[in-house]
Amino acid sequence: MWPLERRRPVIRVGRNRAELWTPQRTQLIRTESRPLSFPDGTALVRAIESLQQARPEFKLDLVLETAWLPLMLLRPGREVWDRTAVEALARHRFGLLYQDPAEPVNGWSIRMDHRPGDSHGLAYGLRPSLLRALAAPGADGGTVWRSVQPAWSWLRGRARINAGSWLACVEQDRSILALLDGSRPTVLNAAMPPQVEDWRSAVRVEA
Repeated sequence: MWPLERRRPVIRVGRNRAELWTPQRTQLIRTESRPLSFPDGTALVRAIESLQQARPEFKLDLVLETAWLPLMLLRPGREVWDRTAVEALARHRFGLLYQDPAEPVNGWSIRMDHRPGDSHGLAYGLRPSLLRALAAPGADGGTVWRSVQPAWSWLRGRARINAGSWLACVEQDRSILALLDGSRPTVLNAAMPPQVEDWRSAVRVEA
């Protein structure tokens, strides 16, 4: 069960499976699922195409979990106003975590949620193989994505939560816990277990 979303179905892609969630009354319900072999882009394409066939009349939102679309909290400080410098910081940090000779981070597409002068921001890393895989479904014109979003930003856009509150995003292979200041986190743990028994204790640890 996800937060209220009445308008259209969503395909959500995690590490282990791709899922079709469709609106039923006041909530989204998982109605279809296809297994994945991470990070096999060919399997990803087949799974997405199969789910699209289940609801071909809809324009879909595609939501990607962190396994496919890594995110990272940045703390460049308020003195850094150069977007190029902030992107270089993000690329360096991703390079420390994702050392893949087949797809080095210097070839990734980096997307940032950061404004010049902000002390905190978010960065997302897009592998070239992921971009190619996402371009493949619907190449014949049969599919139109209304949006392609990280799971974190998809949830944040629908969660009614005040600044200074904690928000948890549960994914297939992990949980993400963040302290929000406005729309952006100032504390973020993107590698928590997928099942957390005591969220209050987890919040105390992160705090």
